[in-house]
Amino acid sequence: MDDLKAFGTVMLVIVGGLAVIVFGIMYVATWIDAGYQDRQCSRFGEVTNREVQFRQFSHWSYDCYVRTSDGKWLLKDQMRDMVDGE
Repeated sequence: MDDLKAFGTVMLVIVGGLAVIVFGIMYVATWIDAGYQDRQCSRFGEVTNREVQFRQFSHWSYDCYVRTSDGKWLLKDQMRDMVDGE
């Protein structure tokens, strides 16, 4: 029975350690992606000569908004769909 408890404890430590490593990798990857998306948003504004805003709602949630000619803010992807649909 002691061997089973020891095995369970070792497995718990291994799984917990792996979860921390995976979460850390995801956190850093999201941080890098947010920086890249921020630069892409700024670049989109420069190329199109439109006012843009990169909004980061949380570490995991962020979007690029573009001001339309009527003053509304749209997601950059919605703007592309609107242009493609015309």
